[in-house]
Amino acid sequence: MTTQRDLRARLGDLMPADRRVLARAITRAGRIRSDSQRGKAMRALAAELAAASDRLERRRQAIPSQVTYPDLPIAEWRADLLAAIGGHQVVIVAGETGSGKSTQ
Repeated sequence: MTTQRDLRARLGDLMPADRRVLARAITRAGRIRSDSQRGKAMRALAAELAAASDRLERRRQAIPSQVTYPDLPIAEWRADLLAAIGGHQVVIVAGETGSGKSTQ
């Protein structure tokens, strides 16, 4: 049987929004007096936790490994920008609108 403790242990692997909603649902399910109804609620929550975990994994897989835009004017300064960012806590980049400052 799935317990509140088991379900709560899995909450840390979820997105914050899912974590909050499901934590409250687990608490509510734990208050159900009937063992059969509580068990049914816990099984349903286990399925919801699995779905939330799947959503997070799909989201992680959708993150591109590296995005580059070599046609933007700022791209020629890439190495200099990386060196500046690596060597300083604050770096201010100034350039024309549309040059790719935020994108790069």
